[in-house]
Amino acid sequence: MKYLIEEIGDATEPLENSTTLIVHCVNNAGLWGSGFVIPLGEKFPKARDLYRKNFKNYSLGDVQQIKVADKVFICNLFGQNGIKSSSNPTPIDYDKFFYGLSLIYKNAPKESTILMPAIGSDRAGGDWNLIKSKIEEYSNKYQVKTIVRYIK
Repeated sequence: MKYLIEEIGDATEPLENSTTLIVHCVNNAGLWGSGFVIPLGEKFPKARDLYRKNFKNYSLGDVQQIKVADKVFICNLFGQNGIKSSSNPTPIDYDKFFYGLSLIYKNAPKESTILMPAIGSDRAGGDWNLIKSKIEEYSNKYQVKTIVRYIK
């Protein structure tokens, strides 16, 4: 069985009739203001507000899981050290990012679906092919259906 599905669509739109974990990468600077977090925060302001309030309590590699609706959880994966800039062109910390991602897969409820954009590859500056290969590895290892939705 193939556990990784790629499609065009809105990664903030949870699946019906399935527990959905919406996973994305956040920075450790408390900044929630560009990229995927804009529509995510508009749709699920609780996830944005709790990240901003509590980000100092988390370290790189940690995951802040927030229930935002019945069967819908936002997983703020702390995998980005600071923000992308000329002095920090690749703020992703691959070791911590992959550690946190593995925790999400290892602890995903049975029969749940992980939903995400192309995490870690835009604002965090990561290599999407490397990240995608780990996502595929984890989804197969833990047998968790994973949907990566790309923007049109």
